[in-house]
Amino acid sequence: MARLMTMAAWLCLSHRLLAQETRQTLTKSYDFIIVGAGSAGSVLANRLSKNEKYSVLLLEAGDEMTNELYVPFTAPFQANANNSWGYTTEPQLSALRDFPGNTANITQGKVMGGTSSLNSMNYVRGSQHDFDQWENK
Repeated sequence: MARLMTMAAWLCLSHRLLAQETRQTLTKSYDFIIVGAGSAGSVLANRLSKNEKYSVLLLEAGDEMTNELYVPFTAPFQANANNSWGYTTEPQLSALRDFPGNTANITQGKVMGGTSSLNSMNYVRGSQHDFDQWENK
């Protein structure tokens, strides 16, 4: 099992070691300005930049990912002021009873890749029952 974890960590980090810097100088105007380099913003910027006649600026408030964020399932433990916005829920009356003040921290990515960089790209689809109830209201 330890070998498997080591190999998984190496695979996640190896592409970063081989990556080349692609930063270019800023210009005075752009055809497209995309705010947020999360999952959607990064894909959109990539697609638009495939057409060489367009100039694209991708803005991200946070920094690049640290090496630790590339290791699967450790990213949620790496969230801090440098890569997350630090949002906290409002106190809950009937939930979060074991949490201090009945509040919880909400991890929202402030890093290249957005929240997907901090939650190991987990995706949870909403309950169809909930959607049906909203529609009927």
